[in-house]
Amino acid sequence: MARKSDNDRVSRLKGVAQTVAQMEPDNVPYTERKGSVYWFRRRAPEPLKPGSMAFLDSIEAKVGKNGYVRFSLRTSDHREAAREARKYAHLLDQAAERIREVRAKPSSPPQLPSHPTREEIQFAAEAMYAQLLSADENMAERGVASVLAGEDGDEIREPDRFVWSSADLPPPSTLGQVELLKKFGNVFSFFLFTTTGKTIHEVTPDLLPFADAFRRYVAALERRKAAEIVPTPSMPAAGSAWTWDDAFNYYVVSFPRNFVFQG
Repeated sequence: MARKSDNDRVSRLKGVAQTVAQMEPDNVPYTERKGSVYWFRRRAPEPLKPGSMAFLDSIEAKVGKNGYVRFSLRTSDHREAAREARKYAHLLDQAAERIREVRAKPSSPPQLPSHPTREEIQFAAEAMYAQLLSADENMAERGVASVLAGEDGDEIREPDRFVWSSADLPPPSTLGQVELLKKFGNVFSFFLFTTTGKTIHEVTPDLLPFADAFRRYVAALERRKAAEIVPTPSMPAAGSAWTWDDAFNYYVVSFPRNFVFQG
C-alpha cells in the first residue's frame, strides 16, 4: 500500500504550501525575538572586546558588557531576519579580521596623504552632513524599535536631535568660524579622510565648508526635534574612497601622535 502523502494531513494549508510550512525552522541563527521583532545577537569574535565599536554597513554596533553584539533587525519576517542576520554576522567577522590583519603587520612610519583640493573638501563636507543626518535618523528608528520590543527606555541612546543645539556652537562670526574649526577640527579631519583618503594638519580658510555644513546639520537637528520633516540627503555623487575600518586603522594604529589641533 502506497504511503500517504504528508500533504493529505488535515490542515488549512494544501500541497506545497503545507510542505514548506513543515520545513520552516523553529529559530533563525544569530537572532532572538523580542515581541514580534527579530534582533541580531551574536558573540563578538576576537579581537573585538566589550565596549568596542564595529561599523556593519549602515549600523554602528557596540559590543556589550557580556561580549555580545545586539541590535534590532526591524522585521518580524523570519526569512528577512535570517538574510539580514547572516549578512551582519559576515560583516562582523570581516571587521574582526581587518583588526587582526592590522595588528599583525609590522609598524612603519605613517605616510601622510597629500593636502586635499577645495573640491575634495567641499565634497567631504557635504558627505559629512549627509552621514550625520543619516545616523540621527537611524538612531531614532532603532530607539523606537528597542522601546517597542521591551527594552528599558532609560538605557536607550537618544538620537542626536535631542543632544545638539545651535546654542552649543560659537557665534556665526569670523571669530566664531575660527573657533568652530579649531574645536571640531579632528571630526572634520576624520570625515575628510574617510571620503577622500586625505587629511588636514592645520586650520586654514579652505576648511570653511566644514564649518558651514556642521552649522546646517545642527540647524536640521533642531527642526527634527520640533517634529519638522527634514529628509536625509543622498550622499554626493562621488563614492567613498575609505571605509570606517580604514579610518580606524589610520587614526588608531598609524596616526601621528604629534598631530593635535590647538584651540
